[in-house]
Amino acid sequence: MAVKMTQDNLDAVLKSIAELVRQEVLVGVPDSTAGRKDEGAPISNAEIGYIMETGSPANNVPARPHLVPGVEDALPKVTAQLQRGVDAALDGNPDKVSQQLGAAGTVAVSSVRLRIRSNVPPPLAPSTVANRYRQRRTKGPRKAEKDYAALVDAGAQAAGVSLAEIQSAAGIIPLINTGEYLKSITYVIRKKGAK
Repeated sequence: MAVKMTQDNLDAVLKSIAELVRQEVLVGVPDSTAGRKDEGAPISNAEIGYIMETGSPANNVPARPHLVPGVEDALPKVTAQLQRGVDAALDGNPDKVSQQLGAAGTVAVSSVRLRIRSNVPPPLAPSTVANRYRQRRTKGPRKAEKDYAALVDAGAQAAGVSLAEIQSAAGIIPLINTGEYLKSITYVIRKKGAK
């Protein structure tokens, strides 16, 4: 006669599920990374992100949606990570639940950064490109900015080449100037309703 031993894992499963449903993964620029390293920066990275995402007509800044579309691009992979978190909760493994929430956040952040690097339209105005070095507080334009100016001066637009194509050819990316904003995008896992 065979003896079958069954372990009651219900308590661990219930704790893991409770832990999972109390948490959320947020992607963006949290307060802890909102500051900028450049001295005298008038606004934070979080404010820059909001303005770039939604635009600012009063300041003649068009919307360049990147955060929401970047997260949406990642939804299939994020959903798979979250499903693994649910499976871990059903196995009673709270450490694996946290690991899968972190993996979902990492996937979403990578997708947002990829979206930013893909030249989010619309292209920058020529005057903005010409003045980017001032935002960086450097002595002059970068090689890419000089190349762009040369292409514009050479009449690339008159030849039917769009500003976006000229900027892309010169290596100018609208949402990346100093790189501070790109680096500030991250994720946090927090209890739902926490501030």
